[in-house]
Amino acid sequence: LRGLAMENGLLSLPARFYQPNSRWTTAYSAIYPRLFLQCVQGHKTNSKSPLVGTGLSYGELFKENASINYRQFLTLVENSVEVEEDACIALRAGSLATVGTHGQLGLAMLSSRNFGEALTAMTDFGCTRGPFLDLSLSRRDEYCVMQIEIPQESGDTYVHILEFVFLCVQSLIRSVTAHIGLSGRIEFAYPEPAHASQYS
Repeated sequence: LRGLAMENGLLSLPARFYQPNSRWTTAYSAIYPRLFLQCVQGHKTNSKSPLVGTGLSYGELFKENASINYRQFLTLVENSVEVEEDACIALRAGSLATVGTHGQLGLAMLSSRNFGEALTAMTDFGCTRGPFLDLSLSRRDEYCVMQIEIPQESGDTYVHILEFVFLCVQSLIRSVTAHIGLSGRIEFAYPEPAHASQYS
């Protein structure tokens, strides 16, 4: 994001609440996987359920304090793409996210004194919402750069997970900035997918 005034100390390295190997098994809120289930049409009558292989049931996943780990999330996303036969389902699911979806992280960003502080809150505490995320914030010339990484071992779902995370981050930034005009650019570290035209 260009032309962003940052206060001293706001560009600190993100806090770490997990060890790299635990990102696969650490449980986190099931609210994000539910967005995929909202996108799957007729999932309860389809020959294959998005939850096959996750060890979870719809009843468990929709409990108030339901949790899921990253391995289960990968399986759910892979199944959702197959069931819907739609490579854009991660974009659709991510577009459903609101600031309320992100719980206390969303509240912390909305309560920040300025946009720089909001971005720092996102990078410092984003892993509490998704332990598989690796977020960092830095400066590059006139830009404030946020880098988002997920495990390379995510396999065929790698692009879908990144697309989903990007839409979630975008929803948070839009909620915080409201009508403030900001310019920026997006760089993706993977080959352009066939549905790249849907990114606009």
